[in-house]
Amino acid sequence: MKELINNIIKDKTLLFAVFVLVLTSIICAIYFLIRLNPSDLQVSVRYTSFGTEHIYSAPWTYMLSFSGFCLAICSVHLVLIGKIYQLKGRRFSLFFSWLSVFVVLIAFMLLYNIVNIAGRN
Repeated sequence: MKELINNIIKDKTLLFAVFVLVLTSIICAIYFLIRLNPSDLQVSVRYTSFGTEHIYSAPWTYMLSFSGFCLAICSVHLVLIGKIYQLKGRRFSLFFSWLSVFVVLIAFMLLYNIVNIAGRN
């Protein structure tokens, strides 16, 4: 385990990609924690075209899971990057780390729109 961490630290490109992943995940989590507005009102959390109701509501605490989602992506993907580095090498782990950054950015855009819709209620 120590050897794996030392190898990743020596590889500056992979270390930079991991740093960007951690930074974007933390910024995403902090942003959604700041945007949270505690209230007694129910907020819109899900939309579907199936069923009788199209917009489903939940308490504001449901939106805490958005920050947790960003941090979960970061922690799980860091473990996966290390495992891929062991099994497949630098190239695949570097690709997966940049793909993980892309996933966090897409999640941020989607969650940003959800928070904006929920704030209108």
